[in-house]
Amino acid sequence: MISSINSIRYRFHQFICRRYCHNIRSLDTIRKILDYGQPSDCYQYKVYGWIRGKIQKKKSKWFLQLDDGSSAERLQVIIPVSLMELNDRSRIQNGASLECIGRLSESLGHQQSLDFLCDQFTVIGDCPPDHYQIGHLKSGMEFDLLREQIHLRPRVRYFQSILRIRNELSRAIHKFMSDNQFIEVQVPLITANDCEGGGECFTLNPANWPITNPERLYFGRPTYLTVSGQLHLEAMASSLSRVYCLSSVFRAEKSMSPKHLSEFLMLELEQAFLFDLKTLMSLVESLFRYLLDEIEKNCQKDLEFLLDMNQHHKYYDKLKSSKFLQISYQDACQMLSSKYPQLNENKKMNLNAEMERSILEICDHQPIFVTNFPMEIKPFYMKSTDDGTMAQCFDLLTPICGEVCGGSLRENRLERLVEQIKSKNVINNTNQLEWYLDLRRFGSVPTGGFGFGFDRFLQTVCGVVNIKDVVPFPRWPYHCRL
Repeated sequence: MISSINSIRYRFHQFICRRYCHNIRSLDTIRKILDYGQPSDCYQYKVYGWIRGKIQKKKSKWFLQLDDGSSAERLQVIIPVSLMELNDRSRIQNGASLECIGRLSESLGHQQSLDFLCDQFTVIGDCPPDHYQIGHLKSGMEFDLLREQIHLRPRVRYFQSILRIRNELSRAIHKFMSDNQFIEVQVPLITANDCEGGGECFTLNPANWPITNPERLYFGRPTYLTVSGQLHLEAMASSLSRVYCLSSVFRAEKSMSPKHLSEFLMLELEQAFLFDLKTLMSLVESLFRYLLDEIEKNCQKDLEFLLDMNQHHKYYDKLKSSKFLQISYQDACQMLSSKYPQLNENKKMNLNAEMERSILEICDHQPIFVTNFPMEIKPFYMKSTDDGTMAQCFDLLTPICGEVCGGSLRENRLERLVEQIKSKNVINNTNQLEWYLDLRRFGSVPTGGFGFGFDRFLQTVCGVVNIKDVVPFPRWPYHCRL
């Protein structure tokens, strides 16, 4: 009897809707509905999305949160009990996809401005709860489990916010580069060069191409996945002056640390007619601050959500307000000498992650440029001081991940460059880099550039400890899912 009465009520309500709601408005996304939708009984909206979180019944209404990934906010959908009884309630589960048609109303709750009063709905895709592990997470921050479920990880609110900020970061980088008259070029992912000279390369050859001798290699010579697009960018800068790329690079590092991956995204930039390191560092600082402003302006709710969730949010204000400090490598060694006496014994040591953290702690976690490292521990392409002892370079250290950017002036003196290639045993045959030396032979100019870790920057801004938790499909030793 009650079911019949509810059915009659529902059918009467549908009649009223058809009589007075002549148009169903489609605003495409939940974000548009929340931004531009108007509360009214005279207009209906159609919306698609997935159910996230608990489905609750209060008095004569069912409440659920609908999400389509377009916004940090979710749309609260209110379904009358009478409508729910005409459908299979067991299909309304966390993760199920829906089409909903209904009206907007001002919300009486404090967590959202609008409610979606559902007049009809259709379950598009079921989501059986028994085997849906993501649906049973308590906080959405069970990172170890989520790394094992990376194909489902984007459904977690935490990671959705990361992905939207990644999108904004990419857009902002291209905008900054365009505004500063840098030209984007596409560099190859397959290369014959190891520009870092560290041997941390992935070699490349077809799976069905048997290797019997070097002459039988697919490209006729050893080839690798690129560790950096820098050398190719330098060739472009010798004509276009200001160039950049935002591209994947690959490192066969064995490190399992929270700031290393085998594949990661890097912004690389090269500029011709660059005569001093100060100009390059000023550009990096301007880029850093611009990206922070754009993320804060266009992803405010996502950023607030992440900073509230993460214990490292205290560093964010340091990034926003602090002046970037600058010290030399020698000053850094002196600063650390009491804690790391080995720096007194070896003046040509690279600074490890622990030392970088110590520098940041001493400097109250302000971003800091460490400049002029010993030439012995730096790559061949960096410009050395006149006495050949120090490289005119910098590392930018920031909280959480340490080095987020590294750059240098490039050695534009042909004779000095040849000496450095030979002294560092970069390659067996200097002829392999003849093309690079040609850039110095014909119309050479002073140049400089940097590599800016896209994912490490995201770690720093969002307060995420492990780089694997800011990358859609992370790859690291013994882990290459999907």
